[in-house]
Amino acid sequence: MRVTYIVSIFLFFIHPLLASEVKKEMSLSQVFELMINSSNQELIISDIIIKIDTTKDRRYFSENLTYGLGLDAEIKHDLSSNQSVLEVNPQYVVFKNVEVESELFSIILFHKINLNTDLYFENCSFDHLVFTNSRIDGNLYFDEETSIGMLGVSECQILGQISIGRAKIEKSLVFFKSTFAVSPDTLSNDFWSGHRYIDMADRETAKPLPYVAISNCTFQSEDSIADPFVSLSWSYFKKLVLLNNSFDVPVKMHSSNFEYLQVCGNRFLKSVNILNSNYPKANICSWEQFEGGLGSEWLNYSLSDSLLFRDLNDFKQLIATHYEVYRIFKDRGDIEEANKCFVDIKDLETRKWKHVYKNQGTTQALLNWQLNRFLKYFADYGTSPIRSLVVSFWVVLVFSAFYFFSKSDWDNINRKYLVKQSELIMDYFTSEQKLEDFYSEAYKQDFLEYNEFKQKIRANKSQIPFFFLFFLKPLYYLSVVKHIINTWMYRRLEILGGKWVDLTSQKKLVVGSIVAITSIGYLLYLFIVRALNSIVLSINTFSTLGFGDIPVKGIMRYVAIIEGFLGWFLLSIFSVSLISQILQN
Repeated sequence: MRVTYIVSIFLFFIHPLLASEVKKEMSLSQVFELMINSSNQELIISDIIIKIDTTKDRRYFSENLTYGLGLDAEIKHDLSSNQSVLEVNPQYVVFKNVEVESELFSIILFHKINLNTDLYFENCSFDHLVFTNSRIDGNLYFDEETSIGMLGVSECQILGQISIGRAKIEKSLVFFKSTFAVSPDTLSNDFWSGHRYIDMADRETAKPLPYVAISNCTFQSEDSIADPFVSLSWSYFKKLVLLNNSFDVPVKMHSSNFEYLQVCGNRFLKSVNILNSNYPKANICSWEQFEGGLGSEWLNYSLSDSLLFRDLNDFKQLIATHYEVYRIFKDRGDIEEANKCFVDIKDLETRKWKHVYKNQGTTQALLNWQLNRFLKYFADYGTSPIRSLVVSFWVVLVFSAFYFFSKSDWDNINRKYLVKQSELIMDYFTSEQKLEDFYSEAYKQDFLEYNEFKQKIRANKSQIPFFFLFFLKPLYYLSVVKHIINTWMYRRLEILGGKWVDLTSQKKLVVGSIVAITSIGYLLYLFIVRALNSIVLSINTFSTLGFGDIPVKGIMRYVAIIEGFLGWFLLSIFSVSLISQILQN
């Protein structure tokens, strides 16, 4: 009786526990055939051990699976690309308490399979689980008891969500050359949770992710209540690589820890939120990646002003997000990219002052808004001294144009001067005088003075010391040599030799052509001299070097004063900008 009682207790309590530990063995082919051939809407595959048969299961595993662990995250396998596409149609498939057992490898490949179903992995264990060249219309869920060595998605089209959750990823998680879109059947319209293409959020208490690579993928947007996004927030990453992707959806990376972060060659067309994350070693290659700007929890750079400044605290969070990236660039000494980020920060500030002015109408807001606009145009908020020099150069040219058409004491080239020169030309053609005569007449006073100087030397030759006379004669010859050369030159250049009316038709043609070319050359010479004097005057005024009395007359004197003040102001900004860049370097 006692023995029977003990046996009964054993059968009732112990035997079910032992029975539950005995798992059914199935081949990899049998598991896939079960999914493909099932007519049920719900399929649960539980408590099994998958035995891989190298002959029968060749369709679903790879003996030569490789993947990169650096910037090259490509997944390679040895399965044929000519295989037909298989369909999995249950509404959802649950893998529960599933293990893979193999002497050589435990690699499961979903290759060229259309998954029209949700896949749930609960308390499963795989060395490698890889989806390649497949279409995933449903969602993939992994619970916190599931352990996977390497999880990969390569060259797939994903219309659902991939929720990593708190699953244990032992080695790596790789997404390569895949397209993420939204299917109406899988779209999550939950306003608060949203549709998450990839969800690695809320892993603070889970095991850190050793290596995550998202490379050469495309994330498409969808006009819906809940905007799709990629969630990498509230997690711990030992290494995260985002390389050459196109994100047309928001990317959330806030409140996470990154031991190493590499972000290169991407296009972020929507906002990226990295607020309150830790980046001990981060490499963000360029600011141009963030075409959609950065964002905070509720705001992003591309919002309208009315939404962007609705809550000041949210706006401050957005500024803090930008400063996170600014700090990353500064810490690695990349001043060029840091400056680009700083310019966007100041653009946000400019938009804020514009919004304040339009809503409150204060003078301070107006001045701050317009000053920021000016600093943006003149020197990119102090980040581009070269730009300020270029703008200053154009200011100098604009003012020199005013001086060009005004009278200046520096060259006296004006209408009166041109009229006088024209009268001389008319006298030359209507008289018997030669070019040499006109030159002698113009410098008659100089010739008289030099001749008087020569006569005085001769008259006082015996009355002055010899060594003093030794210097006087060379001084005389140096004074007259220029006129001697010019007189000889005008004599040689004489082309008229009489009056214009006395010339033959053939000679008139020749002389007229020479005079026309000479006149054009002389006018060009006057233009160049005038332009150079105007530019030099403008530079002198702009740089406030000073030239005594202002050499222009009338209203141009006031224009010169305005230019002097403007030059002082702009050069001061240039100096501050230059010093700022020198100190940063």
